[in-house]
Amino acid sequence: PALRWLQEAERAGAEVLFAGLAGPPLAALLAEYRARGPRLEVAGPYFDPGAASPPAVGTWPALWHHELERYGAAQLNQRFRERFGAPLGPRGWAGWLAVKILWEAAARARTTAAPALVRHLEKGTTFFDGHKGRPLSFRPWDHQLRQPLYLLRPRSAPRAPEEAWEVAAELPRRPPGEPRSSRELLDRLGDLEPDSPCRLEAAASP
Repeated sequence: PALRWLQEAERAGAEVLFAGLAGPPLAALLAEYRARGPRLEVAGPYFDPGAASPPAVGTWPALWHHELERYGAAQLNQRFRERFGAPLGPRGWAGWLAVKILWEAAARARTTAAPALVRHLEKGTTFFDGHKGRPLSFRPWDHQLRQPLYLLRPRSAPRAPEEAWEVAAELPRRPPGEPRSSRELLDRLGDLEPDSPCRLEAAASP
């Protein structure tokens, strides 16, 4: 299928092949992409550089990168490497943050009862530190976690396999003089409330 997708994209004159894949299927597509060297970019909605060892090609958004240093990221990356002997990737960061959110929610709400924890997470004044330099919170209309993402691209001359990718930019970017709050800026990743078809009822009754 990977070769067919590339051939169809080339015949259509596409400029970008948007690959909504993960794991081995994505690795197979990127391997075929590298072998053929087509005149189009490859990108997708999410990427984990450590999953299935995909070839370093394309431009991808990711939750985390093990070379981040600001806002306490360097310390978090170092602790993970010392504990597990491997770099902290997007899936590892997501697992760490999930546990951190649950622990902090239980501590702040002073309970482990699920309804009370959900009410705490749905409050507009609940924030979490994910070592990304902005307060993270959950959007009330679709429960999406507000957080910055990182745009990854292949490094031109990596010295080791784990250095194959580098952070090209943080998303969304704050334009110079941008007056909006972090919450308003992060809401740009995804549909805003007036445009979103997703409407989730509160998961816990008062």
